[in-house]
Amino acid sequence: MSQPNGQIERIVQEVMRRLRTSGSTSSGVASSATSDASESGGELRIDRRLISLSYLEGRLDGVRHVRIPVGAVVTPSARDLLTERGVRLATAAACQPCDTTAAESVIGVVDSAVCIDQLAKDVEREGLATTCIAAVGLVEAVKELTEVLHEGQGRGVLVTARAAAAVCLANRQRGLRAVEACGDADDEKRWQSVAANLLVVDPAGMSRFGLTQLAKQFLRAEAAECPAELREALG
Repeated sequence: MSQPNGQIERIVQEVMRRLRTSGSTSSGVASSATSDASESGGELRIDRRLISLSYLEGRLDGVRHVRIPVGAVVTPSARDLLTERGVRLATAAACQPCDTTAAESVIGVVDSAVCIDQLAKDVEREGLATTCIAAVGLVEAVKELTEVLHEGQGRGVLVTARAAAAVCLANRQRGLRAVEACGDADDEKRWQSVAANLLVVDPAGMSRFGLTQLAKQFLRAEAAECPAELREALG
């Protein structure tokens, strides 16, 4: 009997997640989101501002309750997963309240040999807390980035060999303003001109240091205001 497409995709995502986790552990590189959650007696406590689908996947085995800080944002896909697993969601007074004015930094890697955990670790060395989007396909990655950035009002970097397709997909989503990095001195002018909140990068020919620097430059850049004549159309 054939499996529904959605179920097949979820199985593939879980296999890929376990492979990534295994690889990170063996190389001594820790995931960027391993120290902000604790599980005890069927209850998972999460101390972070943004809870996404990618963050929750693989963490809910045996969990009946999830407690999050007051002010934390849970994306729609993450809520759907909790409902599907029969997990109750509640706020916890004991958790540190979230700064709801802080911008979220999100990193995604699709169709690329770039290690997302290593890139996140490199970026975080500069004091930038990040959320990793561990989606299998480009469409799924853009969907989750839309949820995270729209809800969290932050910025994201998507690393993919299919940069043109990623920009097209992203700019069809309400709340996303994506530009492709060209790796030249005018990159910042381009993303500031439309107040971009998503930078798409094709890593071909780019060093690890160069990619890290570009990601940090975008994520740290001062927020620009979208031109009035484009604001309504771009969202």
